Amino acid sequence: VQGDHKRGDQGAAQSSYVTDREAVWQAFCGLRNDAAPVTLRFDGVETAYSALVVDVDHRRVVLEGIQPASGDLLLRAGRPFSLSARAHGAFIYAPRNVSEPVDTDSPTGTRFLMALPEKLLWQQRRRAPRFSLPAALRGPRARLTLTHGRETVSGMVEDLSASGCRAVFDAAAAPVVAARD
Repeated sequence: VQGDHKRGDQGAAQSSYVTDREAVWQAFCGLRNDAAPVTLRFDGVETAYSALVVDVDHRRVVLEGIQPASGDLLLRAGRPFSLSARAHGAFIYAPRNVSEPVDTDSPTGTRFLMALPEKLLWQQRRRAPRFSLPAALRGPRARLTLTHGRETVSGMVEDLSASGCRAVFDAAAAPVVAARD
């Protein structure tokens, strides 16, 4: 998701509101495409509910699979809820949403329609960038070499997830890497 994501002096991720409609839409498309669960919280209710984003366009979001099932009653009653999710190293949060039931014949339960939020709180949780590796480079075979002038450091690329990696440098390289950071 594109947006204005600022970093503090120490490289720690900062929170920001994303108000660009395209960026908000992209965030919900990512949740839909990854089948990432979202958390719904209602004021005055201790239980946290989960749901899936099953469809999204530039005006609306469709939720289904509300668990526990008692969340259906709260949504049907038009109770406002906050929506949060974690995906791709980011935490997103949208307060004060309402929905209405649609398509009650879905095999996974009632679907609920909510307006695409005007803004999202976006917090990048990772302190360092992540890069995707082609499948041919994943695993213990990949080695990374950095050269600056006469100095060269190398390390192994480790696979962290389906699309993320990190470089682990030899202990002797740590002062050189830190000096050039």
